[in-house]
Amino acid sequence: MESGARYDYPALSIKRASLKAKKLKLPEFDKFNDFIATMEGSAGRFSRACADLVRFLAYGGFRKSEAANAQWQDCDLVGKKIAVWGDPENRTKNGEFRSIPMIPDKAQLLDRLWAERPDEPAETPVMRVRECQKAMNRAATVIGCTGSLTTSYDTCSRPGVSNPASIFPPSVVGSGTKTAARLR
Repeated sequence: MESGARYDYPALSIKRASLKAKKLKLPEFDKFNDFIATMEGSAGRFSRACADLVRFLAYGGFRKSEAANAQWQDCDLVGKKIAVWGDPENRTKNGEFRSIPMIPDKAQLLDRLWAERPDEPAETPVMRVRECQKAMNRAATVIGCTGSLTTSYDTCSRPGVSNPASIFPPSVVGSGTKTAARLR
């Protein structure tokens, strides 16, 4: 060092730290069913809608913004596919739409929701709520779930649930299956 100035980069010897994937401690499939039942059985105004959102996320691997913007016109109940467009301004994460095949659990969920609300216009969102974190926290506390099932992100990574990532290749499902459910 000459006259208080350093001529080389001091952080040159520091190596870049690699990011490690979060280790998920997921409960068994029965615990997931208890989790959903607890959410549905709550006395809250939107308890059932919150449980439906968790199912929708878990059975399809959507991001929360994609689930919030899914409309009935995007659901092909006969062909068992859902067109995912994302939010109206930004679209999906990569700016394109993708078509996701429905697994039987997802098809059953959408059939039930459609039977409960048959007169809704095609532009109506399928999900009645956009957020379910408080309901999930409460359900996890009630059933004593200490695993990673307490965020909607981890719900979408649930391998015990009929996860499309476990039956369809990434090219069919889309790259967002593991990164589903980040909205805020």
